[in-house]
Amino acid sequence: MDLRQLVIRAHVPGKPGGGGTNPPTGATLSITRAEWDSENESLRLEGRCSDYAATLRADFSGRMEAVTNNMGRFRNVFNNVAKDPGTVTVTASNGATATSAVTAN
Repeated sequence: MDLRQLVIRAHVPGKPGGGGTNPPTGATLSITRAEWDSENESLRLEGRCSDYAATLRADFSGRMEAVTNNMGRFRNVFNNVAKDPGTVTVTASNGATATSAVTAN
């Protein structure tokens, strides 16, 4: 074998030919529970993300909060939420987003 013909190619998932951080094809994000507890002034947020490595962020009531992505599932409680946010949006680092109405308890 002629070593001049040996080609080594690096492949980065999500982008043909290597390099980059394109979202995984078909990445999905969903909010399965968004509940505001008026007595405790807290927001409970649960859902799923098909990209286990994605960094997640929740936006509600003018706040941006980190969301823990635990192997494609997230379950967080945010405190000091004095008013019903109405809606919450979760954004993933891969570009996926989900928005849900908040249920008041």
